Amino acid sequence: SQENRDAAERYLEQAASSSNSNRLRSLLKLLRSGEAGENPFHRVFSAIEAMKATIEKEAKEDAEQKAWCEKEREIMNGNIEAKTGEITELNSAITTLVASIEDPSTGLLVMIAADEMKLQENLQAQTEETATRREETKAYQEEVANLVEAQKVVKKGIQILAAYYKAEDDKLRDELGLVQRSHREDPAPPETWTGEYVGQSKAGNEVISILEYILTDLQKSEASSHSTEEASQQAYEDSMTDLKKEEIDTKEALAGKQKTLAETKLELVEKRDLLAKTEEEKLWIERYLEKIKPGCDFIVDNYSTRESNRATEADALDKAVTLLKGTPAYVSATAKEEELKMGACASVCKVSPEKADCKACLAEVTVPGYCAGHPSTPSC
Repeated sequence: SQENRDAAERYLEQAASSSNSNRLRSLLKLLRSGEAGENPFHRVFSAIEAMKATIEKEAKEDAEQKAWCEKEREIMNGNIEAKTGEITELNSAITTLVASIEDPSTGLLVMIAADEMKLQENLQAQTEETATRREETKAYQEEVANLVEAQKVVKKGIQILAAYYKAEDDKLRDELGLVQRSHREDPAPPETWTGEYVGQSKAGNEVISILEYILTDLQKSEASSHSTEEASQQAYEDSMTDLKKEEIDTKEALAGKQKTLAETKLELVEKRDLLAKTEEEKLWIERYLEKIKPGCDFIVDNYSTRESNRATEADALDKAVTLLKGTPAYVSATAKEEELKMGACASVCKVSPEKADCKACLAEVTVPGYCAGHPSTPSC
């Protein structure tokens, strides 16, 4: 009846308004567009099936889009968290590396400078001690040469004086012997003569004793010079041994620190490069999330509403089909279509479409021929 059709229109209009559905509005327009005598039902029902298929497709796409957004955001936010952790670790590592290089107390630069200063002081000490030792050796050699020369002079003096005083004593004794032989009786000695005559030997011996004392003192000085020189040379050699060992140890330590510095600087460059790369990757992820944000926010925020609207649309379409199929116009149109399909057999089939004469006509065979193949058909 027209009442059912009007009810279908009202229902579609109400559903279109409540769900804000353009699809239901277009269907309502299609339903209202039929002219008198025109049967719009096939177009309407085809449009309804197409709309329902579209609703199902959109529902599937929305679900997939929502799932993708949620998964993509979960993955990307996890990546951002991981990158943030990596950046924190890299900054910490860079701070540690910079401190190991530049710390004013324990940094490699300070320790290398200290070793270089220590090595410079060591080499300076070797140079100064060697120069001092050479000066001391030169002074020692000059002193010993002077002492040896002085000893030669003193020894020569002793020899000359000893020979001189012996010759004088021998000459004096010879002269005294001649005088005594010329006088048989010895004259009375002078009052000042109290002992035997000893000649000049006593005075000579005193001079020689002084020279011998000087010689001994010179020999002692030479021995002392030798001893002092040996001790100084030994002290120098011991000091040089210590300085050379310190030089080697310092050079090895310096080389080790310089190697560590080079390795640390290289590691620092690598860490900074990795930090820049990681920050760039994090920034790319953040920009990517910003890029997908509008679409993902829309589908996530409106998914429930869209699902509800689709359900309303589907229900409205199904109810519209039910209401439309209950109208006499639909029944009449359907009957007319069936009659048109029957063609020349319409008059036969209109009364009893299930009987053999209708079936045989439609199959374009005789009734007996049809019944032979379908004996259970009514009226066979």
